[in-house]
Amino acid sequence: MNVVLTGHSFVLNQFREFYRELVSLKRQAMQGRLEELVPLDNTGKVVEQANPIWIRVVAKMQDLARQAGHQGSPCTAESYKEAQYVMAAMADETFLHVDWSGREWWRGNLVETKFFQSHIAGERIFQRIGKMLENRESVCVELAALYLLSLSLGFQGKFRGEVDQGAIARMRRELFHVIAHRYPDFLQGSTPMFPESYAHTLDQSALMKLPDPRKWLWGVGACLAGYVLVAHVLWTYLTEDVTTLVNSILSLG
Repeated sequence: MNVVLTGHSFVLNQFREFYRELVSLKRQAMQGRLEELVPLDNTGKVVEQANPIWIRVVAKMQDLARQAGHQGSPCTAESYKEAQYVMAAMADETFLHVDWSGREWWRGNLVETKFFQSHIAGERIFQRIGKMLENRESVCVELAALYLLSLSLGFQGKFRGEVDQGAIARMRRELFHVIAHRYPDFLQGSTPMFPESYAHTLDQSALMKLPDPRKWLWGVGACLAGYVLVAHVLWTYLTEDVTTLVNSILSLG
């Protein structure tokens, strides 16, 4: 069974854990709560000239690398190395394009440069995706899922600030096909996203008309007429003696 489709991918789980940390750090950076993240040395003193967000990102990547160890398959090893590269690229793109106090410092201290001694992730990741889509027979599905996840989470690389003419959307669609061996039909509107919600709907609809209001009107009228008739009869019966007495009195006058 495909580990990507079953959700048991070690590489993707590590990538998700890193992204959760990235979202948390981004929120703190935008709120200016950097004092909570200031790193300390072994003596408890503040590390000078250190960007606390950068320190946390690097530490998280190193911690995940220690957890990784040996996963056995060459595909997993390749995917994990590439996952680290994508992690670094996403961290750099995130903190270079958000308004916070450490943005300019980050520009000269890329996480990509720290781990890979390069600064071309915005180009290289899309080049690797392109090569993967050209040679699908030997594709590592876990790696394809890694790229799809990063694009779905908003990585834009060289396309940031430009009109990509649907390039990223096409890549996502093709990567989905590599993983699932089909295209995502729900994007075309031909397949419902939640088919279970249609399980108890009627297959054929019958024309339903409102009841004829004239029947109700006739019924109400008949009830009123009957009520008036019964009331009149009862009134005549109950007041017959009184009426006779009144007439006798009036005749004496």
